Amino acid sequence: MKAFLPLLALWSTAGAQSIHIDCLATDQPTMWPTASGSGSSSENVPPHDRLIALLSGTYAVQLVTTEGTPSPIVSQWRILILPVQAPIARFGSYVSPLFVGTRTDLRKPTPADSLLRGHFIGHLADFEMGVDSATGNLSWETDPGMNDSGWYFTVAKVDSTGFRGRWQDGGIAVAVLHRDRLTVAERARGYYCAKRVR
Repeated sequence: MKAFLPLLALWSTAGAQSIHIDCLATDQPTMWPTASGSGSSSENVPPHDRLIALLSGTYAVQLVTTEGTPSPIVSQWRILILPVQAPIARFGSYVSPLFVGTRTDLRKPTPADSLLRGHFIGHLADFEMGVDSATGNLSWETDPGMNDSGWYFTVAKVDSTGFRGRWQDGGIAVAVLHRDRLTVAERARGYYCAKRVR
């Protein structure tokens, strides 16, 4: 059985090309792989070494924007996830993300040594990822350490092939759109699937 189910086909605005989206992501607590299938609680989070092996690597991401845009938009990202090797200092205190990462599909991705020092020079392209110890939920956010900026990602399911979930813009801007006879203000949001490629 395929890990990601086809959800929809979108038409490119650049022509009559169909884009197949091989992604289905729901809004739910993080489901972790277990011996009996999957589970969503802090008890189901893999031990540290297995967690590092499960998530570290390179992924191809299909990111779909469904709100805050007149019609759905599909973006193709490539991201690198690295395990944090030492606490990252920020504003005189220490935070404990488990992973850092960046988009490698951009012209100048943030070098790995900068990421591991917590020196995020890629802004929206860089991210931190961590697990809530109380709930076991995995999440990640771009533009680490900044207020009113970045995108916030929840993770609904993780397995050996990748992970998927929902995202929303963490900024204060909204798009004013006309939908039928309604005028609405929407913040950008949608869903994504990250498929392991290495």
